[in-house]
Amino acid sequence: MNREQRKRRQKILTIIAETGMVFAVIAIVVVMTLVAMGYKFGAEGEIEQSGLMQLHTMPTGATVEIDGKTLFARSNLSESLSPGDHYIKITKEGYDSWEKTVTMAPGSLMRLYSPRLFLLERETEKVAGLGDLMFYSASENRNYILYAKSDSVKWTLMNVKNDNVEMTEIDVAKVFDFIKDNKFTGKIEHMKWDSDEDKVLIKASHDGSTEWALVDLKDVTESVNLTKEFGLDFSKIEIANSSAGQLMTLENGKLRKVDVDNKSISRVLVERVESFTNHGTDVVYATSRDDNGKRNIGIYKDGAKNSVVVRVVDTDDKVLVGSSAYYDDEYLIYTVGDRLSVYSGEYPVYTAEMKKSGSNKVLLDSEDSTLKMVLEYTFGFVPESLTVSRGGEYVLVKQGREIVSADLDTNKIAGYESKSDKIKWIDDSMLYDVLDGKVVVWDFDGTNEREIVNGGVSDRAVMISGDNKYLYYVSDENLMREVIR
Repeated sequence: MNREQRKRRQKILTIIAETGMVFAVIAIVVVMTLVAMGYKFGAEGEIEQSGLMQLHTMPTGATVEIDGKTLFARSNLSESLSPGDHYIKITKEGYDSWEKTVTMAPGSLMRLYSPRLFLLERETEKVAGLGDLMFYSASENRNYILYAKSDSVKWTLMNVKNDNVEMTEIDVAKVFDFIKDNKFTGKIEHMKWDSDEDKVLIKASHDGSTEWALVDLKDVTESVNLTKEFGLDFSKIEIANSSAGQLMTLENGKLRKVDVDNKSISRVLVERVESFTNHGTDVVYATSRDDNGKRNIGIYKDGAKNSVVVRVVDTDDKVLVGSSAYYDDEYLIYTVGDRLSVYSGEYPVYTAEMKKSGSNKVLLDSEDSTLKMVLEYTFGFVPESLTVSRGGEYVLVKQGREIVSADLDTNKIAGYESKSDKIKWIDDSMLYDVLDGKVVVWDFDGTNEREIVNGGVSDRAVMISGDNKYLYYVSDENLMREVIR
């Protein structure tokens, strides 16, 4: 073999070697990408895409068992799971247990943040004597309790953020008109806390008249009697920002926004509103019938010149609406009769082009809709209420004791029957009821039902403190608490 042949052969071998290296790198990158996307060989040798479960527990440090195998890692943790059903069991010494079968979809992220374990051996401590109560309300962030004795104008705010409970007296005599001989003569119909926990929106009634007031818990002199201030007979008011400086109101079918700080009220934003719900200043509404017997389901985005109609309803069936913002998506939730529909994406906004065309409709399921259907379900009943959990993940539809829940993270539906029709949220994912003086709790989907207090509890708000340390409840006109973690 002469010199030229050897050089030619060496060049060919070099090209082959470099080409092989390129293909090897490409293969490694592809394999690593597929692994990162959750692809792996299944039990029977087939390629499948797994999902990722993020598991958080209260308290942390619990032992996690998946499909009968105990993980060495303790909660909180992340774990790759193959598609299909998986049995999860969570235990911790000295606590009760939690278990559930979950369904993992290929390539999905499952956030399992609801598991809560309760300490088994607990001591009961009396915090304060309450007496005969006119009302008792716990803040949604679970850091405060507001209560008042019968007929009293002096209400008590309890700060339960720390081990030592602090109490502040609030005199509301100058906030309401329902005061006679320094006694509160009204009946509290509705209470709603702002998320900053500085103010409470209150609806009170007396002898057929109604007053709405925003009570400032930090400085009662800054409270506003909304009915007197604006001279309108509001039928519904919802808090629209964290400090309750913005409110969405309904009066005689007219939707308006109220700026409490500037004591101003907007133009009419939507007419003929029958019901509405909101997250922030974005509103989902349903109208009453027009002259043609049709109703609209629509969305109003704050600052827009008009609302956007997304569905026209031509039926006598009852309509309920709900809204949520969960991670990067906005959700439109509604029922028409016995049918639930859930859409996610971005709420449509009224544009200049719509104004030019003379139409404010962007109907669901059309090509122009920014909302896409993610869930549909038919009940065995016509629901009376539709609520969304504080965190925005869970939807609860209710008719008497019949409950249907929807998990917006997994789009999973669960139906069950509660033991009474007075169920309430005890945290962002768990419900409770007081039955014969006993506190019973369960997950939003009806699983993990447990009795956590075995008697003597009155039918007042039961609360888990914001730091998840204490369980507060009322017993024999006293505020009691127990350490639960």
